[in-house]
Amino acid sequence: MSKAALDIVSGCLLGFNILGTFGNLNIIVATARTKALRKKFGILLAILACSDLLCLWYEFQSYVRMTFGLTRAPLISCYWANVGYIFIETFEVYMILAVAVDRLHALQFPIKYKVFTTNIYVAVMISPGLCIGLFFAMNTPILCLWFIKQYTYYSLTKLINKVVSYALMPPNVIREVCVLPFSMPDKVSTWWNHYNMWGAVITVLIYCLTYFQLYCFSPFVHDFRKVKKQKAILNTLIVQVVVFFFSSVGDINAYYYFIHFYNSRSSVFHSFHCFY
Repeated sequence: MSKAALDIVSGCLLGFNILGTFGNLNIIVATARTKALRKKFGILLAILACSDLLCLWYEFQSYVRMTFGLTRAPLISCYWANVGYIFIETFEVYMILAVAVDRLHALQFPIKYKVFTTNIYVAVMISPGLCIGLFFAMNTPILCLWFIKQYTYYSLTKLINKVVSYALMPPNVIREVCVLPFSMPDKVSTWWNHYNMWGAVITVLIYCLTYFQLYCFSPFVHDFRKVKKQKAILNTLIVQVVVFFFSSVGDINAYYYFIHFYNSRSSVFHSFHCFY
């Protein structure tokens, strides 16, 4: 990647970090100080803001590496440098979807929504995101276990060697640009990008359904104050959703561009070789 391109990317990362940190801290502080905001939706939004804030701070390390020309790294080093980022970014993608589901749930079943205990509701809503985040963050040992059945007839020593060699991700696998999508084995990174893209698509569809429900078949269509409140919430969230959608689609397109067109040398992009 040219120096000019790295300068542009690093400059954008710094700008987004400053703006995003300010906005997310405002949400977190407001939720902590205002009792009225510490309800189901407010807590979910604060959790989303926390995860986004952590993502921005992880991005700052990418900015530092680009600034000092430290973008090239072995896959194993790149993985450990970003393992926390993999988890929190995956969790954030889910939380954006969870907030969309929360709004649809509150609109479609307002009475049932109020009945749920806040702590239990929030715990149930965030649990799938934690599990998905752990899956991608710990993809190496999990994926190796999936393939063990293929080697039940091999010697135990050979099986262990195969597992260890993949789990350690051999140092000869080099990433020219050590950023989040390239900090995982290629096949896992492809799955992760698809997860992001389809998460964005489903989130947008849920918001479209919520808008349709709110404007056409709202359970409290005659309660002007409630309708106005829900519209204000959705109008605020939709900007975030649109940005999230296009960034997710753009990320996967950029990933495939780098895979297929940027550099075809085997030292940069290797096939996913767990037990091959």
